[in-house]
Amino acid sequence: MNPSPEQAIATYPLSRLAWLRTLVGLAISLAGLALALRGVHLEDVAVSLGSASLWLVALAAASALTTTVISSLRWRLLLWPHSATLRSLVAIFFVSQLCNAALPGKLGAPLRAALTSRLTGIPLPFALGSVTVERVLDSALIAVLSALLLMVLPVPPVIAGVGRDAALIAVVALLLIVLAAAVKPRLLTPPGRVISGLHLPRQMVGIFDALDVLRQRATYAPLLSLSLLLWLLGMITNDLVLRSLRLDVPWWTAVLLLVALQLGGKLPSSPANIGVFHYIAVLVLQELGVEASAAFSYAFVLHTVVFIVPAVVGALCLWRLSAGGGLLGVIDHGF
Repeated sequence: MNPSPEQAIATYPLSRLAWLRTLVGLAISLAGLALALRGVHLEDVAVSLGSASLWLVALAAASALTTTVISSLRWRLLLWPHSATLRSLVAIFFVSQLCNAALPGKLGAPLRAALTSRLTGIPLPFALGSVTVERVLDSALIAVLSALLLMVLPVPPVIAGVGRDAALIAVVALLLIVLAAAVKPRLLTPPGRVISGLHLPRQMVGIFDALDVLRQRATYAPLLSLSLLLWLLGMITNDLVLRSLRLDVPWWTAVLLLVALQLGGKLPSSPANIGVFHYIAVLVLQELGVEASAAFSYAFVLHTVVFIVPAVVGALCLWRLSAGGGLLGVIDHGF
């Protein structure tokens, strides 16, 4: 008996392409870490970390955790017309962050979809589609932010070039998603039968059902508001870490870091974006005149706040889900 599409997705082994991506990501991370450590004196880093304001770092960690909660709230909107408790989605989101921090290949998104399907009964293809829509929305927001930065701020040339390309790609992707949502109802009409002739599995066609939420105008305002709130929280997190280390930089540095790190997060890398994350943060700060050791100290603290702290919470959520049998159910199906 052939496995269902859900089982096929859950049990699909790492292909050669996936292994290649993992190896390339590891190489990029090692190169990034080596570049980030150029000119860095570990003694100065230790002094900088020792003098950091712990209460500001704690506030930054709280801001990062709040970001996950708001992301879960926005994701619940994208799961329309299905429903799920915010508590469950928050726990699942933290587990996916743990997965991204601990495993290669950035498997947090498919794991999030699989766990959501298992715990809430939402079809797996639909959950995967909602994650795709969520990522496109994030990319579009970063694209707009990048465009604004390029127009009004003295952005370093290295980042400016990447920002223009990423902005164009994200806007095109958003337009394609919106267009697909608009024409989806017509797929049942005679012209749409040409597309139906592709004979996609019925369950996999369900991925496109996640686009229905984009045809509900009532969701536009809350989706945009939550997306802007997420951007604001990211900026606040970056700024709190800057203040905790008493770095003398322009007021807009937190915004520039947010954009640069988001763009850099799209590159293949090792778990938790180690190396790539640090190099991008160091590059931005050095372009603004920050000394190498101080810049690396910032990268270390911010990485801990946005990756390690949520991963620790994710480990607690993982234990809770495992105790309840939800995670074990996914594992039993071979994820």
